[in-house]
Amino acid sequence: MTDGGRKKLLRVDDVDNRELLTDLFVSIYEELPEPKARKKNNCGGKS
Repeated sequence: MTDGGRKKLLRVDDVDNRELLTDLFVSIYEELPEPKARKKNNCGGKS
């Protein structure tokens, strides 16, 4: 979530409102991209 290299911020003044925070986190989570697949490390090092 960048805007020309800047991170977007969201100000929340009512941090005691549990329902508002829950809805906010669920909304943000749903907008996150899928994680990228990790490449297997076959270097012979420790697991």
